[in-house]
Amino acid sequence: MESNKQVVKICTHCGNETLMNQIASKINNWDEGYGYYGWDNTILLQCPVCKKMTLIQESYDSAIGSYIDEYGNEKDYIEEIQLYPMLKMNFNNVPKEINNTYNSALRIKNITPEISIIALRKTLELICNNQKAEGKNLESKINDLCKKEIFSSKLKDISKITKKFGNLEAHENIKVNNTELNYLFDFVTYIIEYLYVIPCRINELENKLNDLSKIKNKEKF
Repeated sequence: MESNKQVVKICTHCGNETLMNQIASKINNWDEGYGYYGWDNTILLQCPVCKKMTLIQESYDSAIGSYIDEYGNEKDYIEEIQLYPMLKMNFNNVPKEINNTYNSALRIKNITPEISIIALRKTLELICNNQKAEGKNLESKINDLCKKEIFSSKLKDISKITKKFGNLEAHENIKVNNTELNYLFDFVTYIIEYLYVIPCRINELENKLNDLSKIKNKEKF
């Protein structure tokens, strides 16, 4: 465990690029033999401006190898992932444009929440278009999906709330607190999972059950 180090980072809590203090780190080395080895280093950083914490993970894999930097030096390729605050959601079976717009909103959530909410509204609009909703505006499209029973009454309610907050941020000087912002992200995440992720998982489990059923039938004979 190491501390007292500093690293230049953009704090995704307050948006400042600053020398962040390394509070602690823990490295995990692994070696599977045959020259295949690597390490994962989990690092806790604190922003000197807002005092909030950021958790990142650096990883090295010998199978990936190295690269040549702009000065002609060979460097190990080290992947860095920010674990907290989360900057990206990995959804399965979600259209690329919807996934990208949602993750754009997530990346700026703590830095420019007002723009983040507008991006959430855009995500909702893309979902409606993907579901072939009919209507001249977002509210009429939400109503159309409800009539077609693609949206339940609860999905309709949370969609309209997200839309209205998006409208307020676009046209008025309205501020939302962190709790309200988290609610809005929870709402849109739920819609994405309901429409795209859960059906995919159901299909996977149904295929698994069908495979098991075929195996059992073969064993009978």
